[in-house]
Amino acid sequence: RDAYQPVIHYDNMAHEFVRGIADYVHASGKLVMANSPLLGHCLFAPWLDVMGTETDWNRNNTWRPMAGEEMIYYRAICRRKPFCFLMNTKWENFTHTLCEKYMQRCLAYAMFPGFFSPTASMEGHYFKNPALVARDRPLVKKYLPLIKLAATAGWEPLTLALSSNPALLIERYGNEYLTVFNDGGK
Repeated sequence: RDAYQPVIHYDNMAHEFVRGIADYVHASGKLVMANSPLLGHCLFAPWLDVMGTETDWNRNNTWRPMAGEEMIYYRAICRRKPFCFLMNTKWENFTHTLCEKYMQRCLAYAMFPGFFSPTASMEGHYFKNPALVARDRPLVKKYLPLIKLAATAGWEPLTLALSSNPALLIERYGNEYLTVFNDGGK
């Protein structure tokens, strides 16, 4: 950089690498999934079939979900491709109410919720706690079919719908479905 010599940016090599992996995996009739590929590298999206990220929306026992601007960015880059979350949080602080808020936000953007552990390892794994799984099973049964329905219909960039309340988020999926999300307190 200091010598002002022309170079090939490392992203070009990474794109060739990801494209090569995708070609190889697709030739086997399989899909390519990547964790956090859109953080600074949105140009990988054409070669990836499923994208997602690990997250903690309740860090330090404070509910801070991903901002709507970031979620709609991911939705737009993925367009009709699935996007999945893997919640890595302290489950003793992640209440049933927070789980429902998580599901509702995922539904609004047709993104799939997932559950893992606070350390992103098998320690404290959500599915090793039968009480948590039983507690949240009704939410999974309620929201997952709706998320799948919207995701399968496919996100559309134009909603063709308006609300008189600017606080409401409206997203369109296919030509049949709208999600309406109120992230406000009332």
